[in-house]
Amino acid sequence: MPREDGNWKYTADQDSGTVPATFLDAVYSPTIDLIAPTVSPVPLDAASGVSASANVVFTFDKEIQPSCVTAANFFLMKADGAPVAATLSIGTNNTVVILDPAASLETGAYIAIATTNAKSSAGVALTTNCVANFTV
Repeated sequence: MPREDGNWKYTADQDSGTVPATFLDAVYSPTIDLIAPTVSPVPLDAASGVSASANVVFTFDKEIQPSCVTAANFFLMKADGAPVAATLSIGTNNTVVILDPAASLETGAYIAIATTNAKSSAGVALTTNCVANFTV
C-alpha cells in the first residue's frame, strides 16, 4: 500500500541526515478490528405469535464477509430438527442477513441459527452461535 506521499517506501540510515525527527510519528499503521461481531435476530429468541410469512433477519454490529453467508452458516429448522427451505441474502452494507422461507411457515416452533462461522470483514468469528427459538 503506498504511503500518503505516493512513495511505496522510504529508505534512510543514520548517516542520511534527511530523515525528519517526527518521521516515525507519521508512519501508517493499519488498525485491525479484532473484536468479534455481535448479532441480533428478528424474531427474537422466545418470540411467539410470529407471522407465518415472516423472514428471519440477523443484524450484525459490523460488516461480515459475504462469503460466509451460506446455508451451512445460516439456517432455519423446525423444533424437531427438520430443515426449512429458505433463500439467503445479504444487505448491501453487509450487516444484515435475511433468511426468506420458501413457503409460509406452519403453526409450530422453529429455530433460526447463525453459526460461529459467520465472520467480520476482518475475519473475526462470532463468539457463540446465535440461536433464536420462536413460534408461529
